[in-house]
Amino acid sequence: MRILIVGFGAIGQRHFNNLIQRTDCEVAICRRSLQSAQQTHERFGVEAFANLQASIAWHPDCVIICNPTSLHVNTAQWAIDQGY
Repeated sequence: MRILIVGFGAIGQRHFNNLIQRTDCEVAICRRSLQSAQQTHERFGVEAFANLQASIAWHPDCVIICNPTSLHVNTAQWAIDQGY
């Protein structure tokens, strides 16, 4: 299963640490900038995207929303629109 984590603050990192221990999950992270995404990719060796649009080609099966609360509704609507 491909899981996209949107946001990589404390909660996003907690979900990430739990998921990478599983052998049945492939995890990617969506950050808020290209620099943050590149740092995440280099540090953890996982796919990392600078925005939601860039993650579409990765084709996640589901999305875990961990970005700021004020962005949850828009992120959830985006995920629904993509069929996740």
